[in-house]
Amino acid sequence: MTNTSGRELLLVIEPWALEFSLPAGSNCEVVSVGGTAPSVIELEVLNDRIIFYVETPGAVYEYWQDGVLVD
Repeated sequence: MTNTSGRELLLVIEPWALEFSLPAGSNCEVVSVGGTAPSVIELEVLNDRIIFYVETPGAVYEYWQDGVLVD
């Protein structure tokens, strides 16, 4: 996903409430990489933030921003 909004956006990954800042023009990926079953990731787009809901219990994910894995 690329931030084309012209302003910084807040990204939240639930159910962990992890927050990341995505500058204008940057891109990111939330990738399911393991767990008990393939994860379903749903998005909610709000005015100033985007919430990624990782729905599968035991899911493992990675967050990549501009091609770099962010811990």
